[in-house]
Amino acid sequence: MSPAAREAQANAGLAQAPYGAGTSSTSRKSTGKKQAASRNAASATQPYAQAPYGQPGYPQQPYAYGQQPYPQQQGYGQQPYPQQQGYAQQPYPQQQGYAQQPYPQQQGYAQQPYPQQQGYAPQPYPQQPYGQQPYIPQPPTGYAQPYYPPQPGAQPSTGSDGYPSPARIANTQTLGVAEELAQINREQSSTISGGLVFRNRSGEDGLSNLTDIEAPIEGRIRAGNGHVVVSATPVTLDAGTANTSNGSTAARFGAGTSNVDFRAILQNFGTAGVTGAIGALTSQNTYGSQNTSGVGLSVGYESRAFSGDVGVTPLGFPEQNIVAGLKYNGGITDKVSYSLAVARRAVTDSLLSYAGARDQGANLEWGGVTSSGALANLGWDDGTSGLYVDTTFQYLSGHNVEKNNAVKGGGGVYTRLLKDADQTLTVGVNTTLMHYDKNLSYYTYGQGGYFSPQQYVILNLPVEWTGRTGAFTYDLKGSIGVQHYREDSSNYFPTDPTRQANAAANATIINAVAGSNAVDPGAVYPGQSKTGVSYSLNATGEYQLAPQLAFGATASLGNAYQYREWLAAVYVRYSFTPQAGLQPFPPSAFTSPYLSLSN
Repeated sequence: MSPAAREAQANAGLAQAPYGAGTSSTSRKSTGKKQAASRNAASATQPYAQAPYGQPGYPQQPYAYGQQPYPQQQGYGQQPYPQQQGYAQQPYPQQQGYAQQPYPQQQGYAQQPYPQQQGYAPQPYPQQPYGQQPYIPQPPTGYAQPYYPPQPGAQPSTGSDGYPSPARIANTQTLGVAEELAQINREQSSTISGGLVFRNRSGEDGLSNLTDIEAPIEGRIRAGNGHVVVSATPVTLDAGTANTSNGSTAARFGAGTSNVDFRAILQNFGTAGVTGAIGALTSQNTYGSQNTSGVGLSVGYESRAFSGDVGVTPLGFPEQNIVAGLKYNGGITDKVSYSLAVARRAVTDSLLSYAGARDQGANLEWGGVTSSGALANLGWDDGTSGLYVDTTFQYLSGHNVEKNNAVKGGGGVYTRLLKDADQTLTVGVNTTLMHYDKNLSYYTYGQGGYFSPQQYVILNLPVEWTGRTGAFTYDLKGSIGVQHYREDSSNYFPTDPTRQANAAANATIINAVAGSNAVDPGAVYPGQSKTGVSYSLNATGEYQLAPQLAFGATASLGNAYQYREWLAAVYVRYSFTPQAGLQPFPPSAFTSPYLSLSN
Protein backbone atom coordinates (compact mmCIF):
# COMPACT_ATOMS: atom_id res chain seq x y z
CA MET A 1 0.00 0.00 0.00
CA SER A 2 1.33 3.42 -0.89
CA PRO A 3 2.26 5.96 1.78
CA ALA A 4 -0.63 8.11 0.62
CA ALA A 5 -3.15 5.35 1.25
CA ARG A 6 -1.72 4.64 4.71
CA GLU A 7 -1.89 8.30 5.59
CA ALA A 8 -5.44 8.57 4.31
CA GLN A 9 -6.49 5.54 6.39
CA ALA A 10 -4.91 7.03 9.49
CA ASN A 11 -6.76 10.29 8.99
CA ALA A 12 -10.01 8.53 8.24
CA GLY A 13 -9.73 6.63 11.49
CA LEU A 14 -9.23 9.85 13.38
CA ALA A 15 -12.20 11.49 11.72
CA GLN A 16 -14.59 8.52 12.46
CA ALA A 17 -13.91 8.43 16.17
CA PRO A 18 -17.02 10.52 17.09
CA TYR A 19 -19.40 8.10 15.42
CA GLY A 20 -18.80 5.38 17.91
CA ALA A 21 -18.86 7.61 20.96
CA GLY A 22 -22.34 6.48 22.01
CA THR A 23 -22.08 2.77 21.19
CA SER A 24 -20.84 -0.21 23.11
CA SER A 25 -17.45 -1.73 22.71
CA THR A 26 -18.99 -4.57 20.70
CA SER A 27 -20.59 -2.07 18.41
CA ARG A 28 -17.29 -0.25 18.04
CA LYS A 29 -15.52 -3.49 17.11
CA SER A 30 -18.23 -4.34 14.61
CA THR A 31 -18.10 -0.88 13.18
CA GLY A 32 -14.29 -1.05 12.92
CA LYS A 33 -14.49 -4.32 11.03
CA LYS A 34 -17.03 -2.89 8.63
CA GLN A 35 -14.96 0.19 8.13
CA ALA A 36 -11.86 -1.90 7.48
CA ALA A 37 -13.76 -4.01 4.98
CA SER A 38 -15.06 -0.90 3.34
CA ARG A 39 -11.59 0.58 3.10
CA ASN A 40 -10.16 -2.63 1.69
CA ALA A 41 -12.91 -2.72 -0.88
CA ALA A 42 -12.23 0.89 -1.77
CA SER A 43 -8.53 0.15 -2.11
CA ALA A 44 -9.27 -2.67 -4.53
CA THR A 45 -11.42 -0.48 -6.73
CA GLN A 46 -10.79 3.28 -6.69
CA PRO A 47 -9.41 4.60 -3.38
CA TYR A 48 -10.89 7.94 -2.56
CA ALA A 49 -7.56 9.24 -1.19
CA GLN A 50 -5.93 8.80 -4.57
CA ALA A 51 -8.64 10.31 -6.71
CA PRO A 52 -7.73 13.69 -8.18
CA TYR A 53 -9.72 16.48 -6.67
CA GLY A 54 -11.71 18.64 -8.99
CA GLN A 55 -11.28 16.21 -11.91
CA PRO A 56 -13.75 16.82 -14.78
CA GLY A 57 -16.73 14.48 -14.87
CA TYR A 58 -17.81 14.88 -11.22
CA PRO A 59 -20.77 17.25 -11.06
CA GLN A 60 -20.77 19.63 -8.15
CA GLN A 61 -23.97 18.64 -6.26
CA PRO A 62 -25.06 19.08 -2.65
CA TYR A 63 -24.32 16.29 -0.26
CA ALA A 64 -27.20 13.78 -0.14
CA TYR A 65 -27.62 14.05 3.59
CA GLY A 66 -27.64 17.78 3.08
CA GLN A 67 -28.29 19.49 6.40
CA GLN A 68 -25.10 18.44 8.24
CA PRO A 69 -21.43 18.21 7.30
CA TYR A 70 -19.98 14.80 6.73
CA PRO A 71 -18.46 14.26 10.19
CA GLN A 72 -21.87 14.67 11.95
CA GLN A 73 -23.95 12.03 10.13
CA GLN A 74 -25.69 9.61 12.45
CA GLY A 75 -24.86 5.98 11.92
CA TYR A 76 -22.62 6.60 8.99
CA GLY A 77 -19.71 4.76 10.50
CA GLN A 78 -21.96 1.61 11.10
CA GLN A 79 -22.45 0.86 7.43
CA PRO A 80 -19.99 0.29 4.59
CA TYR A 81 -19.67 3.31 2.38
CA PRO A 82 -21.13 1.72 -0.71
CA GLN A 83 -24.43 0.91 1.13
CA GLN A 84 -25.28 4.43 2.13
CA GLN A 85 -28.26 5.67 0.23
CA GLY A 86 -27.42 8.60 -1.92
CA TYR A 87 -23.81 8.52 -0.92
CA ALA A 88 -22.41 5.76 -3.07
CA GLN A 89 -23.97 7.45 -6.09
CA GLN A 90 -21.97 10.58 -5.45
CA PRO A 91 -18.16 10.57 -5.61
CA TYR A 92 -16.64 11.45 -2.30
CA PRO A 93 -14.62 14.39 -3.64
CA GLN A 94 -17.77 16.28 -4.65
CA GLN A 95 -18.95 17.08 -1.15
CA GLN A 96 -19.45 20.76 -0.65
CA GLY A 97 -17.05 22.30 1.78
CA TYR A 98 -14.66 19.39 1.44
CA ALA A 99 -13.68 18.61 -2.12
CA GLN A 100 -13.49 22.27 -3.07
CA GLN A 101 -10.73 22.88 -0.55
CA PRO A 102 -7.08 22.06 -1.36
CA TYR A 103 -6.06 18.76 0.12
CA PRO A 104 -3.58 20.19 2.66
CA GLN A 105 -6.44 22.01 4.48
CA GLN A 106 -8.22 18.84 5.72
CA GLN A 107 -8.50 18.59 9.46
CA GLY A 108 -5.99 16.22 10.99
CA TYR A 109 -3.91 16.15 7.84
CA ALA A 110 -3.01 19.64 6.69
CA GLN A 111 -1.88 20.70 10.15
CA GLN A 112 1.45 18.95 9.51
CA PRO A 113 3.05 19.83 6.18
CA TYR A 114 4.69 17.04 4.28
CA PRO A 115 8.26 18.28 4.73
CA GLN A 116 7.97 17.72 8.52
CA GLN A 117 7.21 13.98 8.38
CA GLN A 118 10.27 11.96 9.25
CA GLY A 119 11.47 9.73 6.46
CA TYR A 120 8.68 10.86 4.14
CA ALA A 121 8.77 14.55 3.35
CA PRO A 122 11.96 14.69 1.32
CA GLN A 123 10.25 12.86 -1.59
CA PRO A 124 7.53 14.46 -3.70
CA TYR A 125 4.03 13.06 -3.06
CA PRO A 126 3.41 11.14 -6.28
CA GLN A 127 -0.32 10.61 -5.74
CA GLN A 128 -1.09 14.32 -5.60
CA PRO A 129 -1.83 15.58 -9.12
CA TYR A 130 -2.49 19.10 -7.90
CA GLY A 131 1.27 19.98 -8.02
CA GLN A 132 3.05 19.24 -4.75
CA GLN A 133 6.63 20.28 -5.62
CA PRO A 134 9.69 18.16 -4.68
CA TYR A 135 11.53 19.37 -1.64
CA ILE A 136 14.84 20.99 -2.58
CA PRO A 137 17.15 21.86 0.34
CA GLN A 138 18.29 25.46 0.53
CA PRO A 139 21.87 26.45 1.39
CA PRO A 140 22.37 26.77 5.15
CA THR A 141 23.27 30.06 6.70
CA GLY A 142 26.19 28.57 8.60
CA TYR A 143 28.18 25.38 8.30
CA ALA A 144 26.96 22.66 5.98
CA GLN A 145 26.18 19.48 7.92
CA PRO A 146 28.88 16.87 7.40
CA TYR A 147 28.31 13.17 6.94
CA TYR A 148 28.29 11.07 10.07
CA PRO A 149 28.88 7.44 9.15
CA PRO A 150 26.95 4.83 11.17
CA GLN A 151 28.88 3.10 13.89
CA PRO A 152 29.58 -0.63 13.41
CA GLY A 153 26.67 -2.69 14.65
CA ALA A 154 24.38 0.29 15.10
CA GLN A 155 20.74 -0.15 14.09
CA PRO A 156 19.02 2.44 11.92
CA SER A 157 16.84 4.79 13.96
CA THR A 158 13.09 5.01 13.35
CA GLY A 159 10.54 7.70 13.95
CA SER A 160 7.25 7.46 15.84
CA ASP A 161 5.50 6.36 12.64
CA GLY A 162 7.76 3.32 12.28
CA TYR A 163 9.59 4.61 9.23
CA PRO A 164 13.38 5.06 9.25
CA SER A 165 14.60 8.51 10.23
CA PRO A 166 16.48 10.50 7.60
CA ALA A 167 20.19 9.66 7.36
CA ARG A 168 22.58 12.08 9.03
CA ILE A 169 24.16 13.24 5.83
CA ALA A 170 24.43 16.64 4.20
CA ASN A 171 22.70 16.75 0.87
CA THR A 172 25.39 16.92 -1.82
CA GLN A 173 23.67 19.91 -3.39
CA THR A 174 23.54 21.70 -0.04
CA LEU A 175 27.15 20.84 0.79
CA GLY A 176 28.43 21.87 -2.63
CA VAL A 177 26.56 25.17 -2.66
CA ALA A 178 27.60 26.03 0.90
CA GLU A 179 31.23 25.23 0.24
CA GLU A 180 31.22 27.19 -2.99
CA LEU A 181 29.65 30.20 -1.29
CA ALA A 182 32.23 30.02 1.50
CA GLN A 183 35.04 29.80 -1.03
CA ILE A 184 33.70 32.80 -2.95
CA ASN A 185 33.52 34.73 0.32
CA ARG A 186 37.13 33.86 1.07
CA GLU A 187 38.29 34.86 -2.38
CA GLN A 188 36.52 38.20 -2.19
CA SER A 189 37.51 39.05 1.37
CA SER A 190 40.12 41.73 2.04
CA THR A 191 42.95 40.46 4.25
CA ILE A 192 46.18 41.43 5.90
CA SER A 193 48.89 38.82 6.49
CA GLY A 194 52.24 38.74 8.21
CA GLY A 195 54.84 36.07 8.71
CA LEU A 196 58.40 35.09 9.48
CA VAL A 197 60.42 32.91 7.07
CA PHE A 198 63.72 31.23 7.89
CA ARG A 199 65.71 29.58 5.07
CA ASN A 200 69.14 27.96 5.05
CA ARG A 201 71.25 26.59 2.20
CA SER A 202 74.27 24.56 3.13
CA GLY A 203 77.50 25.44 1.40
CA GLU A 204 80.94 26.98 1.78
CA ASP A 205 81.12 29.85 4.26
CA GLY A 206 81.43 33.21 2.60
CA LEU A 207 80.46 31.77 -0.80
CA SER A 208 77.56 29.36 -1.36
CA ASN A 209 76.34 29.15 2.24
CA LEU A 210 73.21 31.23 2.91
CA THR A 211 71.01 32.10 5.86
CA ASP A 212 67.92 34.05 4.81
CA ILE A 213 65.41 35.61 7.25
CA GLU A 214 62.41 37.42 5.83
CA ALA A 215 59.33 39.01 7.45
CA PRO A 216 56.77 39.67 4.72
CA ILE A 217 53.68 41.81 5.35
CA GLU A 218 50.91 41.83 2.77
CA GLY A 219 47.58 43.59 2.38
CA ARG A 220 44.94 42.42 -0.08
CA ILE A 221 42.21 44.96 -0.80
CA ARG A 222 39.20 43.87 -2.80
CA ALA A 223 38.80 45.76 -6.06
CA GLY A 224 36.37 44.66 -8.75
CA ASN A 225 36.67 40.91 -9.36
CA GLY A 226 40.05 40.69 -7.69
CA HIS A 227 42.37 42.29 -5.18
CA VAL A 228 44.98 45.00 -5.10
CA VAL A 229 47.99 43.44 -3.38
CA VAL A 230 50.53 45.59 -1.52
CA SER A 231 53.52 44.06 0.25
CA ALA A 232 56.64 45.03 2.16
CA THR A 233 59.29 42.44 2.96
CA PRO A 234 62.25 43.09 5.29
CA VAL A 235 65.09 40.70 4.37
CA THR A 236 68.36 39.81 6.10
CA LEU A 237 70.97 37.66 4.35
CA ASP A 238 74.17 36.18 5.77
CA ALA A 239 76.65 34.02 3.84
CA GLY A 240 79.14 33.73 6.68
CA THR A 241 82.86 34.55 6.57
CA ALA A 242 85.19 33.02 4.01
CA ASN A 243 88.07 30.97 5.35
CA THR A 244 90.86 32.80 3.55
CA SER A 245 93.52 30.77 5.32
CA ASN A 246 92.74 28.24 2.64
CA GLY A 247 94.46 29.47 -0.52
CA SER A 248 91.83 27.82 -2.71
CA THR A 249 89.01 29.74 -1.02
CA ALA A 250 90.91 33.02 -1.24
CA ALA A 251 91.36 32.47 -4.98
CA ARG A 252 87.65 31.73 -5.57
CA PHE A 253 85.98 34.90 -4.31
CA GLY A 254 85.92 38.39 -5.76
CA ALA A 255 89.24 39.38 -7.32
CA GLY A 256 90.95 36.25 -6.02
CA THR A 257 94.64 36.38 -6.88
CA SER A 258 94.16 38.52 -9.97
CA ASN A 259 95.32 41.74 -8.26
CA VAL A 260 98.70 40.26 -7.28
CA ASP A 261 101.55 40.06 -9.82
CA PHE A 262 103.17 36.78 -8.82
CA ARG A 263 105.35 36.81 -11.92
CA ALA A 264 107.12 39.98 -10.79
CA ILE A 265 107.44 38.61 -7.24
CA LEU A 266 108.95 35.39 -8.55
CA GLN A 267 111.44 37.25 -10.75
CA ASN A 268 112.50 39.64 -8.00
CA PHE A 269 112.29 37.50 -4.86
CA GLY A 270 112.12 33.92 -6.06
CA THR A 271 110.02 31.19 -4.51
CA ALA A 272 110.48 32.64 -1.03
CA GLY A 273 108.86 35.82 -2.18
CA VAL A 274 105.98 33.86 -3.70
CA THR A 275 105.49 31.93 -0.45
CA GLY A 276 105.45 35.17 1.50
CA ALA A 277 102.91 36.71 -0.90
CA ILE A 278 100.66 33.69 -0.57
CA GLY A 279 100.91 33.94 3.23
CA ALA A 280 99.98 37.61 3.13
CA LEU A 281 97.03 36.87 0.89
CA THR A 282 95.63 34.15 3.14
CA SER A 283 96.50 35.65 6.53
CA GLN A 284 93.80 38.27 6.50
CA ASN A 285 90.32 38.57 5.09
CA THR A 286 90.20 41.60 2.83
CA TYR A 287 86.78 40.70 1.40
CA GLY A 288 84.67 42.02 4.24
CA SER A 289 81.67 40.46 5.91
CA GLN A 290 79.21 38.85 3.52
CA ASN A 291 75.87 39.92 4.94
CA THR A 292 73.29 42.51 4.03
CA SER A 293 69.71 43.58 4.69
CA GLY A 294 66.97 45.62 3.08
CA VAL A 295 63.23 46.04 2.56
CA GLY A 296 61.51 44.94 -0.64
CA LEU A 297 58.33 46.60 -1.93
CA SER A 298 55.71 45.55 -4.47
CA VAL A 299 52.18 46.32 -5.62
CA GLY A 300 49.97 44.26 -7.87
CA TYR A 301 46.53 43.06 -8.84
CA GLU A 302 45.20 39.50 -8.76
CA SER A 303 42.03 37.87 -10.02
CA ARG A 304 41.12 34.32 -11.00
CA ALA A 305 42.21 34.75 -14.60
CA PHE A 306 44.78 37.53 -14.42
CA SER A 307 47.54 38.65 -12.10
CA GLY A 308 50.23 41.27 -12.37
CA ASP A 309 52.74 42.96 -10.08
CA VAL A 310 55.66 45.35 -10.07
CA GLY A 311 58.18 45.95 -7.33
CA VAL A 312 61.81 46.27 -6.34
CA THR A 313 64.28 43.90 -4.71
CA PRO A 314 65.09 44.95 -1.12
CA LEU A 315 66.24 48.53 -0.82
CA GLY A 316 69.51 48.44 1.12
CA PHE A 317 71.02 45.54 -0.82
CA PRO A 318 74.24 46.27 -2.73
CA GLU A 319 72.23 45.77 -5.93
CA GLN A 320 68.55 46.64 -6.45
CA ASN A 321 66.47 45.59 -9.43
CA ILE A 322 62.98 46.26 -10.70
CA VAL A 323 60.96 43.03 -10.74
CA ALA A 324 57.55 42.49 -12.31
CA GLY A 325 55.28 39.85 -13.79
CA LEU A 326 52.09 39.20 -15.73
CA LYS A 327 50.16 35.93 -15.78
CA TYR A 328 46.97 34.74 -17.46
CA ASN A 329 45.07 31.55 -16.60
CA GLY A 330 42.66 30.22 -19.19
CA GLY A 331 40.70 27.12 -20.16
CA ILE A 332 40.17 25.36 -23.46
CA THR A 333 37.53 22.93 -22.15
CA ASP A 334 36.23 22.07 -18.72
CA LYS A 335 39.16 19.64 -18.37
CA VAL A 336 41.94 21.38 -20.28
CA SER A 337 43.55 24.53 -18.86
CA TYR A 338 46.58 26.61 -19.66
CA SER A 339 48.59 29.50 -18.29
CA LEU A 340 50.89 32.03 -19.90
CA ALA A 341 53.30 34.25 -18.01
CA VAL A 342 56.07 36.75 -18.53
CA ALA A 343 58.16 37.88 -15.59
CA ARG A 344 61.37 39.39 -14.31
CA ARG A 345 62.34 37.89 -10.95
CA ALA A 346 65.24 37.90 -8.53
CA VAL A 347 67.40 34.75 -8.52
CA THR A 348 67.63 33.81 -4.82
CA ASP A 349 70.14 30.94 -4.94
CA SER A 350 72.86 32.80 -3.00
CA LEU A 351 73.72 36.15 -1.44
CA LEU A 352 75.66 36.96 -4.60
CA SER A 353 72.75 36.27 -6.97
CA TYR A 354 70.05 37.70 -4.66
CA ALA A 355 71.63 40.87 -3.25
CA GLY A 356 75.03 41.28 -4.86
CA ALA A 357 78.44 40.95 -3.18
CA ARG A 358 81.42 43.22 -2.43
CA ASP A 359 85.12 42.56 -2.36
CA GLN A 360 86.23 45.47 -0.18
CA GLY A 361 89.92 44.88 -0.62
CA ALA A 362 89.68 45.01 -4.42
CA ASN A 363 86.83 47.54 -4.41
CA LEU A 364 84.65 45.28 -6.59
CA GLU A 365 80.88 44.90 -6.59
CA TRP A 366 78.86 42.48 -8.71
CA GLY A 367 75.79 40.22 -8.63
CA GLY A 368 72.09 40.93 -8.13
CA VAL A 369 70.95 38.53 -10.88
CA THR A 370 67.48 38.63 -12.41
CA SER A 371 65.74 36.12 -14.63
CA SER A 372 63.55 37.57 -17.40
CA GLY A 373 61.47 35.22 -19.48
CA ALA A 374 58.24 33.56 -20.48
CA LEU A 375 56.46 30.44 -19.31
CA ALA A 376 53.69 28.35 -20.84
CA ASN A 377 51.81 25.53 -19.11
CA LEU A 378 49.16 23.14 -20.43
CA GLY A 379 47.26 20.71 -18.24
CA TRP A 380 44.43 18.19 -18.38
CA ASP A 381 42.48 17.04 -15.33
CA ASP A 382 39.27 14.99 -15.20
CA GLY A 383 38.90 15.24 -11.43
CA THR A 384 40.57 11.90 -10.79
CA SER A 385 43.71 11.93 -12.91
CA GLY A 386 45.65 14.49 -14.86
CA LEU A 387 48.76 15.38 -16.77
CA TYR A 388 50.68 18.54 -17.58
CA VAL A 389 53.57 19.91 -19.62
CA ASP A 390 55.37 23.22 -19.31
CA THR A 391 58.23 25.08 -20.93
CA THR A 392 60.24 28.15 -19.95
CA PHE A 393 62.75 30.43 -21.60
CA GLN A 394 64.92 32.68 -19.41
CA TYR A 395 67.45 35.43 -19.95
CA LEU A 396 69.67 35.99 -16.91
CA SER A 397 71.73 39.09 -16.21
CA GLY A 398 73.20 40.99 -13.28
CA HIS A 399 75.51 43.85 -12.40
CA ASN A 400 78.98 43.00 -13.76
CA VAL A 401 77.82 39.41 -14.27
CA GLU A 402 78.15 37.42 -17.50
CA LYS A 403 74.83 37.13 -19.33
CA ASN A 404 73.20 33.75 -19.76
CA ASN A 405 70.24 31.99 -21.38
CA ALA A 406 68.28 29.00 -20.16
CA VAL A 407 65.63 26.66 -21.50
CA LYS A 408 63.56 24.48 -19.15
CA GLY A 409 60.81 21.98 -19.70
CA GLY A 410 58.97 19.29 -17.87
CA GLY A 411 55.83 17.30 -17.45
CA GLY A 412 54.11 14.72 -15.36
CA VAL A 413 51.08 12.56 -14.73
CA TYR A 414 49.17 12.00 -11.51
CA THR A 415 46.12 10.27 -10.13
CA ARG A 416 44.09 10.71 -6.96
CA LEU A 417 43.96 7.37 -5.17
CA LEU A 418 41.69 8.77 -2.46
CA LYS A 419 39.29 11.64 -2.87
CA ASP A 420 36.35 12.58 -0.68
CA ALA A 421 34.92 15.71 0.88
CA ASP A 422 37.67 15.95 3.50
CA GLN A 423 40.88 14.56 2.05
CA THR A 424 42.77 13.74 -1.13
CA LEU A 425 45.72 11.41 -1.71
CA THR A 426 47.60 11.96 -4.97
CA VAL A 427 50.54 10.09 -6.47
CA GLY A 428 52.35 10.66 -9.71
CA VAL A 429 55.56 10.80 -11.67
CA ASN A 430 57.23 13.88 -13.14
CA THR A 431 60.40 15.00 -14.81
CA THR A 432 62.23 18.28 -15.33
CA LEU A 433 64.95 19.11 -17.85
CA MET A 434 67.17 22.22 -17.94
CA HIS A 435 69.91 23.67 -20.10
CA TYR A 436 71.97 26.83 -19.53
CA ASP A 437 74.34 28.20 -22.12
CA LYS A 438 77.07 28.91 -19.54
CA ASN A 439 78.08 27.63 -16.16
CA LEU A 440 78.02 30.68 -13.88
CA SER A 441 77.54 29.00 -10.51
CA TYR A 442 80.67 30.39 -8.79
CA TYR A 443 81.67 33.49 -6.79
CA THR A 444 84.58 35.26 -8.45
CA TYR A 445 84.03 38.59 -10.17
CA GLY A 446 81.73 38.11 -13.19
CA GLN A 447 80.24 34.82 -11.96
CA GLY A 448 76.56 34.70 -10.96
CA GLY A 449 76.39 32.41 -7.93
CA TYR A 450 73.39 30.43 -9.25
CA PHE A 451 72.98 26.83 -10.38
CA SER A 452 73.37 26.81 -14.16
CA PRO A 453 74.14 23.33 -15.53
CA GLN A 454 74.51 22.58 -19.20
CA GLN A 455 72.46 19.46 -18.70
CA TYR A 456 70.06 18.61 -15.92
CA VAL A 457 67.37 15.95 -15.65
CA ILE A 458 65.39 14.72 -12.68
CA LEU A 459 62.80 11.95 -12.40
CA ASN A 460 60.58 12.14 -9.33
CA LEU A 461 57.85 10.10 -7.71
CA PRO A 462 55.79 12.64 -5.73
CA VAL A 463 53.07 11.88 -3.17
CA GLU A 464 50.68 14.43 -1.67
CA TRP A 465 48.09 14.00 1.09
CA THR A 466 45.93 17.01 1.80
CA GLY A 467 42.73 17.45 3.76
CA ARG A 468 40.92 19.03 6.69
CA THR A 469 39.60 18.10 10.08
CA GLY A 470 37.34 20.68 11.64
CA ALA A 471 39.02 24.09 11.52
CA PHE A 472 42.43 22.58 10.69
CA THR A 473 43.68 22.02 7.13
CA TYR A 474 46.91 20.31 6.13
CA ASP A 475 49.07 19.50 3.14
CA LEU A 476 51.83 16.87 3.30
CA LYS A 477 54.12 16.34 0.31
CA GLY A 478 57.10 14.16 -0.37
CA SER A 479 59.07 12.93 -3.32
CA ILE A 480 61.98 10.69 -4.10
CA GLY A 481 63.79 10.25 -7.35
CA VAL A 482 67.06 10.42 -9.19
CA GLN A 483 68.79 13.47 -10.62
CA HIS A 484 71.71 13.97 -12.96
CA TYR A 485 73.51 17.13 -13.96
CA ARG A 486 76.57 18.12 -15.97
CA GLU A 487 78.44 21.41 -15.71
CA ASP A 488 81.02 22.64 -18.19
CA SER A 489 84.28 24.26 -17.14
CA SER A 490 84.09 28.01 -16.51
CA ASN A 491 86.67 30.82 -16.36
CA TYR A 492 87.23 32.50 -13.03
CA PHE A 493 86.58 35.91 -14.61
CA PRO A 494 84.23 35.49 -17.57
CA THR A 495 83.68 39.24 -18.03
CA ASP A 496 87.29 40.45 -17.63
CA PRO A 497 89.95 38.92 -19.94
CA THR A 498 92.80 40.84 -18.23
CA ARG A 499 91.96 39.48 -14.79
CA GLN A 500 91.52 36.04 -16.27
CA ALA A 501 95.01 36.13 -17.83
CA ASN A 502 96.62 37.34 -14.57
CA ALA A 503 94.78 34.69 -12.52
CA ALA A 504 95.83 31.95 -14.96
CA ALA A 505 99.52 32.95 -14.74
CA ASN A 506 99.36 33.21 -10.96
CA ALA A 507 97.74 29.78 -10.70
CA THR A 508 100.68 28.24 -12.54
CA ILE A 509 103.23 29.88 -10.20
CA ILE A 510 101.30 29.10 -7.00
CA ASN A 511 100.81 25.44 -7.89
CA ALA A 512 104.50 25.13 -8.85
CA VAL A 513 105.67 26.59 -5.53
CA ALA A 514 103.12 24.62 -3.49
CA GLY A 515 103.94 21.40 -5.32
CA SER A 516 100.25 20.66 -5.87
CA ASN A 517 97.12 22.09 -7.40
CA ALA A 518 96.41 24.51 -4.58
CA VAL A 519 94.25 26.51 -6.99
CA ASP A 520 92.49 25.47 -10.18
CA PRO A 521 95.00 25.28 -13.05
CA GLY A 522 94.56 28.04 -15.59
CA ALA A 523 92.11 29.79 -13.23
CA VAL A 524 89.34 27.66 -14.69
CA TYR A 525 86.65 25.92 -12.66
CA PRO A 526 86.68 22.31 -13.84
CA GLY A 527 83.61 20.71 -15.34
CA GLN A 528 81.80 18.02 -13.42
CA SER A 529 79.02 15.49 -13.74
CA LYS A 530 77.02 13.97 -10.89
CA THR A 531 74.18 11.51 -10.47
CA GLY A 532 72.42 10.87 -7.19
CA VAL A 533 69.22 10.49 -5.21
CA SER A 534 66.90 13.48 -4.92
CA TYR A 535 64.35 13.94 -2.17
CA SER A 536 62.01 16.56 -0.78
CA LEU A 537 59.62 16.82 2.15
CA ASN A 538 57.08 19.54 2.84
CA ALA A 539 54.40 20.00 5.50
CA THR A 540 51.91 22.86 5.80
CA GLY A 541 49.14 23.32 8.34
CA GLU A 542 46.64 26.10 8.97
CA TYR A 543 44.12 26.56 11.79
CA GLN A 544 41.17 28.94 11.79
CA LEU A 545 41.49 30.41 15.26
CA ALA A 546 38.44 32.66 14.85
CA PRO A 547 36.08 33.58 12.00
CA GLN A 548 38.46 36.36 11.00
CA LEU A 549 41.84 35.03 12.14
CA ALA A 550 43.95 32.11 10.89
CA PHE A 551 47.37 30.83 11.94
CA GLY A 552 49.61 28.66 9.82
CA ALA A 553 53.06 27.12 9.59
CA THR A 554 55.11 25.38 6.92
CA ALA A 555 58.41 23.51 6.78
CA SER A 556 60.36 21.89 3.96
CA LEU A 557 63.60 20.03 3.30
CA GLY A 558 65.16 19.02 -0.01
CA ASN A 559 68.32 18.50 -2.01
CA ALA A 560 67.24 19.32 -5.55
CA TYR A 561 69.94 20.78 -7.79
CA GLN A 562 73.28 20.99 -5.99
CA TYR A 563 71.95 22.47 -2.74
CA ARG A 564 70.59 21.05 0.48
CA GLU A 565 68.00 23.54 1.69
CA TRP A 566 65.52 23.69 4.52
CA LEU A 567 62.86 26.29 5.22
CA ALA A 568 60.47 27.04 8.09
CA ALA A 569 57.80 29.71 8.33
CA VAL A 570 54.91 30.84 10.49
CA TYR A 571 52.20 33.32 9.58
CA VAL A 572 48.89 34.87 10.61
CA ARG A 573 46.12 36.13 8.37
CA TYR A 574 43.30 38.50 9.37
CA SER A 575 40.17 38.73 7.20
CA PHE A 576 38.03 41.83 7.31
CA THR A 577 34.90 39.70 6.83
CA PRO A 578 34.13 36.57 8.89
CA GLN A 579 34.95 33.28 7.20
CA ALA A 580 32.18 30.70 7.59
CA GLY A 581 31.66 27.28 6.08
CA LEU A 582 34.08 24.43 5.58
CA GLN A 583 37.78 25.25 5.43
CA PRO A 584 39.15 24.93 1.90
CA PHE A 585 42.13 22.66 1.37
CA PRO A 586 44.97 22.44 0.65
CA PRO A 587 45.97 25.46 2.73
CA SER A 588 47.71 28.26 0.89
CA ALA A 589 50.82 29.03 2.92
CA PHE A 590 51.83 32.67 3.13
CA THR A 591 55.49 33.28 2.33
CA SER A 592 57.88 35.84 0.90
CA PRO A 593 57.10 36.99 -2.65
CA TYR A 594 60.81 36.70 -3.50
CA LEU A 595 60.88 33.01 -2.61
CA SER A 596 57.51 31.98 -4.05
CA LEU A 597 58.14 33.77 -7.38
CA SER A 598 61.88 33.26 -7.69
CA ASN A 599 61.49 30.60 -10.36
